[in-house]
Amino acid sequence: MARLTSEEAQAVQRLFELPPEQFQEVVGTLHRLEMGERIRIKDSPLLEIALLLCPPQRLSRILRAVEAELKARLNRVQQMAERNLRQIAEERGLDWEKMSNDEKDDFIYKLIHEDNSY
Repeated sequence: MARLTSEEAQAVQRLFELPPEQFQEVVGTLHRLEMGERIRIKDSPLLEIALLLCPPQRLSRILRAVEAELKARLNRVQQMAERNLRQIAEERGLDWEKMSNDEKDDFIYKLIHEDNSY
C-alpha cells in the first residue's frame, strides 16, 4: 500500500472520529467518488472530507488505509472476545482449546441466551 501523506493520514483520523452513521456515509461517498460517480454537494454533509481526498489515486490510498484500520480494529475486538470467552469457559470448567467449533458455537449461544436477571 502506498504511504499516506500527513494530510491524508489526518483525513483518515478524522474519519474514525465521526459517529458511525456519518462514518458510513462518508466512506460510501468516497467509494462512489472512486468509482467515478458524480455527486452533488447536498448528497453528503461531510463532503469536505471526500473533496479533500479527491484525486483518484489519493482516494484509493485513503480507502485502502480505512479498510486496513477497520480490519485491524475488528481483529483486536475478535481477540478480546476470544480471551473473554476462554476465561468464561474456564470459570465454568470447560477447556476452550479442546472444544470443537460446534461446542464453541453452542457455548456462545447458551451464554448469550442465559437468564441474567437475578
